[in-house]
Amino acid sequence: MAPLCLPETWNAMEGLFASGQARAIGVSNFSTKKLQDLLGYAKVPPAVNQVECHPVWQQPALHNLCKSTGVHLT
Repeated sequence: MAPLCLPETWNAMEGLFASGQARAIGVSNFSTKKLQDLLGYAKVPPAVNQVECHPVWQQPALHNLCKSTGVHLT
């Protein structure tokens, strides 16, 4: 299995968004660090980051980052 190259993958997803083949693009299970890295090179920021979140696992740093950058957290 080839290693994942996130910048190339995200660039391909941005192409789908730009062509109208996707109305929105997002990520799943991105940590605060991984999301910060993505936001550093993304031309189109993710619309959403879908993560596990409940009273025992609230992830306040991730919540604050998403709120400040306009990424919906679900």
